[in-house]
Amino acid sequence: MNLLHEEKYVVIDIETTGNRIKSGDEIIQIGLCTIQGGEIIETFSSYVKPSIEIPPFIQKLTGITEVDVQDSPVIKELLPVIQEKMEGSILVAHNIHFDLGVLQHYLTEHDYPPFKGMIIDTVELSRILYPNRSGYRLSELAVDFQIQHETPHQADSDALATAKLFLLLCSRMRKLPLLTIQRMIPLAQSLYSDIELLFRKIEHEKCLRPVIQTEEEMEEFRHLVLRRKEEELNTSIENHFIEQIPIEEIKPSVILGSKIENYEYREAQDQLSEEILKAFQAEEHALFEAGTGTGKTLAYLLASIYWAKRTKSKVVISTHTIQLQEQIRDKEIPKLQEILPFTFEDALIKGRTHYLCLRKFEQSLYQTNEKNYDYELTKLQLLVWLTETETGDVEELNLPSGGKDYWLKIQSETDSCLHHKCPWFERCFYFRSRKKTQQADLIITNHSLLLADFEGQKLLPHYDYVILDEAHHVEQIASGQFGQNMTYTRLHFVLQRLYSEDKPTLTQRFLELLELSEEGFRVMPTVNEIQEQLQEMKSGIDQLFTHLYILAEKKQGNDRTDSRRAVRLIHPLEDEEEWYLVLQLTDQLRSRKDQLNHAYHTLVQWYDSLQAEWLHDLRSTYTDWSSAIRTLAEYIDQLEALILHYDRNHVYWIEYEPKGARNSSGVFQQPLEVTTFLQPLFQEKKSAILTSATLQVNRSFQYFIDQLGMPLERLRVQAFASPFDYSQQSRLLVAKEISSVQDSDEALFSKEIAESIIEIVKVTQGRMLVLFTSHHMLKMTHQNLKQALHEMGIFLYAQGIDSGSRGKLTKNFESQEQAILLGTNSFWEGVDLPGKQLSCLVIVKLPFTPPHTPYFEAKSEQLKESGKNPFMDYALPQAVIRFKQGFGRLIRRADDKGVVVVFDRRIIEARYGKFFLNSLPPLTVESLDLEGLIHDIQNWLG
Repeated sequence: MNLLHEEKYVVIDIETTGNRIKSGDEIIQIGLCTIQGGEIIETFSSYVKPSIEIPPFIQKLTGITEVDVQDSPVIKELLPVIQEKMEGSILVAHNIHFDLGVLQHYLTEHDYPPFKGMIIDTVELSRILYPNRSGYRLSELAVDFQIQHETPHQADSDALATAKLFLLLCSRMRKLPLLTIQRMIPLAQSLYSDIELLFRKIEHEKCLRPVIQTEEEMEEFRHLVLRRKEEELNTSIENHFIEQIPIEEIKPSVILGSKIENYEYREAQDQLSEEILKAFQAEEHALFEAGTGTGKTLAYLLASIYWAKRTKSKVVISTHTIQLQEQIRDKEIPKLQEILPFTFEDALIKGRTHYLCLRKFEQSLYQTNEKNYDYELTKLQLLVWLTETETGDVEELNLPSGGKDYWLKIQSETDSCLHHKCPWFERCFYFRSRKKTQQADLIITNHSLLLADFEGQKLLPHYDYVILDEAHHVEQIASGQFGQNMTYTRLHFVLQRLYSEDKPTLTQRFLELLELSEEGFRVMPTVNEIQEQLQEMKSGIDQLFTHLYILAEKKQGNDRTDSRRAVRLIHPLEDEEEWYLVLQLTDQLRSRKDQLNHAYHTLVQWYDSLQAEWLHDLRSTYTDWSSAIRTLAEYIDQLEALILHYDRNHVYWIEYEPKGARNSSGVFQQPLEVTTFLQPLFQEKKSAILTSATLQVNRSFQYFIDQLGMPLERLRVQAFASPFDYSQQSRLLVAKEISSVQDSDEALFSKEIAESIIEIVKVTQGRMLVLFTSHHMLKMTHQNLKQALHEMGIFLYAQGIDSGSRGKLTKNFESQEQAILLGTNSFWEGVDLPGKQLSCLVIVKLPFTPPHTPYFEAKSEQLKESGKNPFMDYALPQAVIRFKQGFGRLIRRADDKGVVVVFDRRIIEARYGKFFLNSLPPLTVESLDLEGLIHDIQNWLG
């Protein structure tokens, strides 16, 4: 019996001249698909003649031209047909609120009754049933699920693809366990569309079955359905065969060459693997620069796995980005496990907050007094995800924005862990990952967690060999890791969990459970006292951060952008009245914290004497409440240290949002030198290998050696050239007519950049990545570009303007044949756009760190005091490394071809320009006026 098939569903898609129907945009095409009995029984589509012209951008997006619609009916003529087809149906659409809103507008305008039936949004349903998808656009899902979608953004094709997607989603729902469906029904009441109806039908259908069984790979526990634990690793298997493989044969070409189809021999890859093993064997540290295309990931993985198995030791691989960790785990490791003639075990470990706490999630499902759409949607996603996930790692999920806040409430944390007393302990994702790490030969982690291990957190098992990829980030990561910060947002979040005037809190829940316990009445006055102190602390925290905001605003800083600003704080030199108010408020907050601690410790003593008699619910709530109290006290201790103590070897600053609330500020501190903090890495470990595509400055490793304090007596360095022929694959062109970066007005410079880009685009037809050093300049350039590109039918995507992560923006860019992507910061590295996706890279300015940032100012002062040149010894090397990273976005494969355009004349006119050029591989560099530049690009790209 299939109760879902009993209904009639009509899938609708509408194309318009724009998304502002009430402001005059009109329908240009409509598509309908009717589903009944689980099959698509009818399709209908028609172009619609609008009374206005179709904008060029919409013609480019949809492929619908004025010729297509000129002989088509107007919408008034189609409404009777549409209404007849929808009668008695459930309306389905991908992002239904747009299509339904357009439909209702025209029905009302032409005196037809509005649609009042049930609706299903396949975006909403896809988010729930496939919580791990990177995106939920129809075109993305069609590719993921191999749904034929011939003409995206045309209503007939979109409606048909949505209909097929809906049927697939129905099939997916049917495969969910009954218990999961039952847990989802009450949560679905908060959704925008009527998905609860579908869940209820499936529940009824499953209850009518004579036998209800949970899938073999799943298990039911405490009214939740989880994927069963995988079998424990078999650590008794010895690999005697590995001892027969000489170290000289551990080369990718020898081990992998005969096993991988179309294997491409790379001499540098073999050399890198060989040098890593030599360093391990000699117990030396190393700096290895491996150019783009070297294949360094496979080289160091092969060497590490062999060494770990041969010496029965552990090797740690540390990266900066999650993207590379996942590439290693999901792509490279399975490949090696299949090919290598010996077995090995790997484990990926992240910080504890990456893992779901099942106890907290279970508890949150019973809390029905906090209705929040994103929270409820996230709970639905998690219920489905638990039937699939083996790791419990949040990185597997694509959460809504509010879902990220909800995760903070249910993430695994040390202070709130019940350990063996937790009923979920045997199934705990975090402890399972720790156990797997103990048994692994190869451990994959990130720089932050690796460095946190040196602070005494002991997150990793003992190891003597480590490889740090993306090592050009190590100094920056170490500076942040060994610094401190406290923001209003962090304090407010933990405080709101304990005290709120309008939201349920842990304190209220704790008091409710105490009322039900026999001994609870003895400490309820103490808990009430703590609640009153929390109320006072909230007021004090609001005042303190407001005055920090005012202080920073008075100090101003030279940053003219609307984004978050940073203002340096030099405690001994501060003489503003606001600073003395900050000191006074900090002292008052410390006093309140001491009173809170005194009352809390009274309660702890009582708890310790009675906890054995407590039921799980009370113990669980107390643990979370107690953890939040301790976290709040620790945060205030950190804030006090940041404001009341000063160390000249650190830099301090205030950050605030100019357009944010008056208390949207924070205090930050970082060490100016990290060499001391990194000594355990180089003194305690037998071998630490640092590798990246960008470690040299002007063909020298000295900058990195000095910044990290690497010991010369145990250090080997080597550069492995890229296999790409940059002289034949790329050119670097400098626009010599552009105004000088230093002398011109930002607005004028931005206008010149935009005008030049528009001319270049006429040749490249998009396929362009533009890298900026400031978001303010990006915004101005975007403003100057958007209308002209819109009229040309070129898609324009911009970081911080178009919503979405770097990955999502990059995917959008890749999906269009003619597009431009504007990016700052993270887009200078880690973006991989091979082949024809990218043929032109534009670098607007040389990526120098702005000189007015607090860290740069303090670092410059320190370098001057030690007799060094802040520009030559710090600013220039940093900019060169950044420039090399940006340059590396263009050529990603052996058959790539493209051009780099630099709008900063300093690269050829300034004395230091040679440092940038000397750090690049050999290639042609030309300085041309705009006409010559366009001509050169046209000839080069053919």
